[in-house]
Amino acid sequence: MVFVDNQYVEDNSTPLSARDPDGNTYQDRRLADGSRHRVLKNFPTQADLRNAVGNIATDIRVLDFTYYWCLSYMLCE
Repeated sequence: MVFVDNQYVEDNSTPLSARDPDGNTYQDRRLADGSRHRVLKNFPTQADLRNAVGNIATDIRVLDFTYYWCLSYMLCE
């Protein structure tokens, strides 16, 4: 399996607009029709990613790039 998503990069990413008591972060997004929506957008750490798949996966690899992260792993049989 392979997952890729963007990193939060100060002065490049859409700013975070809120954080809830559980630690989730949110961004305000504007659509082409002009409407605005608050969306859940978390930025997991390497530990978060490894913990998310640790009990179902082997050969877990996390790569960090400037603007993206990549998680790859093999499913346990």
